[in-house]
Amino acid sequence: PTGSETWNAHTLLTNTPHALRQVITNEGATGTPFRWTRLTQDKQDILIGPNDAAYGEKALDFIRGRSDDVDEFRQRPSESVLGPIVNSNPAVEGPPRGRYFGDAFLGYADFINTWANRREVLWVGAGDGMLHAFDASATNLGGTPILSYIPESVFARLPDWVSPIGDKVQSFVDGSPFIGDVMIGADWATYLFSSLGRGGRAIFALDVTSAGTVSTANGSSSVSGGALNEDNAGNIFKW
Repeated sequence: PTGSETWNAHTLLTNTPHALRQVITNEGATGTPFRWTRLTQDKQDILIGPNDAAYGEKALDFIRGRSDDVDEFRQRPSESVLGPIVNSNPAVEGPPRGRYFGDAFLGYADFINTWANRREVLWVGAGDGMLHAFDASATNLGGTPILSYIPESVFARLPDWVSPIGDKVQSFVDGSPFIGDVMIGADWATYLFSSLGRGGRAIFALDVTSAGTVSTANGSSSVSGGALNEDNAGNIFKW
């Protein structure tokens, strides 16, 4: 039997105004929002290329998902601003499920209790320069875009992605993410590790612990305590 579609991530992503999306990148060892005023001059210059600052800022908005007044950029399907997903296998983050016991894993039981109702998040890399996070639940929240991350390693290639003469399909964040609980000093956290795959020679780590806690009432779910957003970019990006 065929199933019915519960949610569609690319539809919900496309319907999210580009200015409201949560997109981060990194400047060396520091995570930062992918906003024009938060980029260094060097990164602004990459997006500007041989053009002016107005073009560079518009290019950034196009990468974030802007779809109006962008005739100078690549044509993309009107129904989707999500880049092609080729080799990246999705990974789902949920509540901590490690079976860690004993003195070597002090504090893990408390970590489990704290995040026992953590929202489920689907992570996948795409050919638009980003690793994307979507709500993975079968609730009214399902498919909602949460966060996107642009590795600094692919930044210099973004102008070719927005160019109308750039290749239709390009490899950027093409690796498959892996998610696991790690002990950092005396504290526990949930980290995502991934690579660029065919997109380049780089691996990276994000702290994705604070995905939020889900509660459901009267058939409707909501999330509280989530910190996978631009304001927390400095804590999300690790290396």
